Amino acid sequence: MLALIFIPSLEFWKSFLLDILTTTFPRDLMAIFVTLRVLLKSYYLKERNRTAYSEFKRNVLKHPDKTCFIFENEEWSFKMVDDYTSKVANAFRELNYKKGDVVAIFVNSRPEYVCLWLGLSRLGVVSSLVNVSLRGQSLKFCIEACQCRAIIFTSELAPAILSIRNDLVSSMCYFQLGGSPKEGVSNLENSLSLASDVFESPEKIDHTDHLVYIYTSGTTGFPKAAIIPHARFLLMGTFSTIMLGIDSSDRVYIPLPLYHTAGGLLGISMSLVGGCVGVITPKFSASNYVLDCIKYECTVAMFIGEMCRYILLQPSCLEDRAHQLRMIVSTGLRPNIWQAFKTRFSIPVVREIYGATEGNIQFASIDDKVGAIGFIPQCLPRAVRRFVGALVRVDPETQEPIRNHDGFCVECQVDELGMLLGLIPANNFSRVFSGYLNKRESEKKVISNVFKLGDRAFITGDLMSMDKYGYLYFKDRTGDTYRWKGENVATFEIETLLSSVVKHHECIVYGVQVGDFEGKAGMVAIVDPLREVDLDELAAYFEKNLSKNAIPLFIRLLPHTEITGTFRLKKTQLKKDGFDPSVVKDPLYFKQGKVYVELTKDVYEAILNGAIMI
Repeated sequence: MLALIFIPSLEFWKSFLLDILTTTFPRDLMAIFVTLRVLLKSYYLKERNRTAYSEFKRNVLKHPDKTCFIFENEEWSFKMVDDYTSKVANAFRELNYKKGDVVAIFVNSRPEYVCLWLGLSRLGVVSSLVNVSLRGQSLKFCIEACQCRAIIFTSELAPAILSIRNDLVSSMCYFQLGGSPKEGVSNLENSLSLASDVFESPEKIDHTDHLVYIYTSGTTGFPKAAIIPHARFLLMGTFSTIMLGIDSSDRVYIPLPLYHTAGGLLGISMSLVGGCVGVITPKFSASNYVLDCIKYECTVAMFIGEMCRYILLQPSCLEDRAHQLRMIVSTGLRPNIWQAFKTRFSIPVVREIYGATEGNIQFASIDDKVGAIGFIPQCLPRAVRRFVGALVRVDPETQEPIRNHDGFCVECQVDELGMLLGLIPANNFSRVFSGYLNKRESEKKVISNVFKLGDRAFITGDLMSMDKYGYLYFKDRTGDTYRWKGENVATFEIETLLSSVVKHHECIVYGVQVGDFEGKAGMVAIVDPLREVDLDELAAYFEKNLSKNAIPLFIRLLPHTEITGTFRLKKTQLKKDGFDPSVVKDPLYFKQGKVYVELTKDVYEAILNGAIMI
């Protein structure tokens, strides 16, 4: 009788084996095989102290005349890229730049962008990749955060730099590409034209040295400079070639900004490390996307989720299926968009990927499971699965991990919402958490005593669920950020900027869902019972100091607000209310063009049905 109580029935085991094991076992074996290949290759690169440039040089020696980058009507061979990096390294060595110095790169997407940071890396100089949409105080903050010694910028972006020049340190050096530089700004093209295209590094560059800094909002506070060592860049290159299946015969379309991780590191690593052709565009164009892929004979294309939506909004045409794409590599692709895009454009394979800029874990949907960012192999023991990724329960209000009576985190059950953690094993080269340049900010992203005393994990800040087959599904972000049109926006930064405009008025910035759009649009609630805030002034200030995607789309004027027991403004109810005038009785406004207009029921409906584009 006891046996019948504790031993599952034969039917149960049949169901389990047929429904789960037969589904996941082949998939898991494939994942384990490719993961081992990635680890072995990464170990090989580590033991031989490889760097971004040394791996790129292998491709130069292998096929110097092969095309490395295509940009509009230009084609850059691997040797041309190599020669340009040598000129950059020589020019800055003549100017006494040395290992450990930091130079900000404020340049639009183009092949020279890659050559600049790759060339500087040969000196051991670290490049700070600054978002070209930033202006005013946000731009100043990012330049100062890395203690940059110099700034490289193009003529079209010169006004943005010159407008904050008086606020930067007097020792800052300025280098301009193109145009006629103002007084006190060096003409970098002149220096490069005089520099030799043969360079021998005076410094030993190590596998673990810092390569670039990329700014990320993380989950709290101002943007932070995430440290990207050579090892991390090479891991991305290895990940793309082995896990994603990119090879040297591919032509990869890269319409993503090169100051972001997806385009500037993962996409570019496919060329520098993988040896394929990278097609760089100055900016994303929904109407030209497929046409460009046809024109440049691309076999792989990169996306962020919202790009697919804009492309799908374009009128159908004969060219929709005239491309040679065999795969798209995306992040943030919603399930309904995923299938619609595959069907309309006849895309054979979708590789949805996941990984935080500063994080130590990454996933890829290597079996094309719609909606999944990847999976955790179910054939592995639980202790091993945790090192792939761990979902833990969090308090819905505080978003802090829930602890059991022993003080350890509690893993989520099937389909339960939880936060993803990346365990940081001691002495594991593939799971290093490099963190931010600001060590205090790095500490905030690490949690201790996760499943046992002394263990540590990276806090992704991402809420996910996992089904019974181990597939992971992204749900939302925790903390004080939201993601809109591929950009992570730090609410704390906007709230701080607002304080200089709204004076004594309290303000709360948060993200709200807009129909089926990927991510959350920005909304700010201002405590303004007497209607003293000048919305026109606020709109102009946002335009001057924030990137386009960081500007809040909606404003709500509150008669009062509430704070928590720890004196934090409550956002939970505001997020739930959203921007629906039938729900929110407070005055609402919507940013249309460069001004805020009253958000009426008609405007609300027009936004949701697409009559008003956002």
